[in-house]
Amino acid sequence: NKSNLNLRYKADVTELSAGTSFSNNSKELDYGVTGSVLVHSGGLLFAREANDTAILVEAKGAAGAKVDKTGENITINNSGYALIPYATAYHYNDIGLSPESLGAGYDIDGNVIKVAPTRGAISKVIFDVRKGYNFLVSLQYQEKPIKFGTVVVNDSGKNISIVNDDSTVYLTGVKPNSSYTVNIDKDKLCKFSIKYDENDKMKNINKVNVACQ
Repeated sequence: NKSNLNLRYKADVTELSAGTSFSNNSKELDYGVTGSVLVHSGGLLFAREANDTAILVEAKGAAGAKVDKTGENITINNSGYALIPYATAYHYNDIGLSPESLGAGYDIDGNVIKVAPTRGAISKVIFDVRKGYNFLVSLQYQEKPIKFGTVVVNDSGKNISIVNDDSTVYLTGVKPNSSYTVNIDKDKLCKFSIKYDENDKMKNINKVNVACQ
C-alpha cells in the first residue's frame, strides 16, 4: 500500500510546496520553493514567480498598502516597492493602490495608473504618496468670499487646487503648519496656513474656517 500527502502554501512573495509518500518499505519527502528576485535601482525585491512581462510598483511611504487590479494579495513592502508578476503586453494595464489600505494621514495623487508594457519588459509605475490629512477650507479675504476658480498654490509654488463656488477649497495631504497662497487677482495675493498637531484626533475630511491675509 502507498499513501501520499501534499501541501501547498502561497505567501505574499513565495509559494511553498511539500509532499510526502509512504509505503510499507519506504518514506519519501520532497519540497519546493518558487519565487522571483528582481534587482532594480531601489535594491532587491523578492516576489512571486514572474512571467516574462511584469510591472514594478513604487510607492514610497505606503508600506502595507494593497495593490489593486491584480486579483492577488500583493502589497507594498517596507522599502516602498511591489512586483506584479504578470501583465498583458501591448495593452493598457490598470494598476492601482487601495485608498482604504493606506491608513489615516496618507494620500496619493490618482490611485490608478495605466501602463502598456512591451513583451519581455518590466515596466515601472510610481505613485506619489503624501503624508498629511485632507481639509475642506472655507476661505474669506477681507471678510468676503473668494471668487470661484481662484487658484491656490502651495509653498513649493505648485498649483494644487481652485476655490469652489461656495468659497471653499479642498486640500489633500496637508501637513502641520502648511502654507498656501491665493491669487486674488492679477496684482493681489493673500496667504493662509493650516495648523494642527500630529497628536490631534483627525478625521478623513477636516473642516476649518480660515481668513486669507
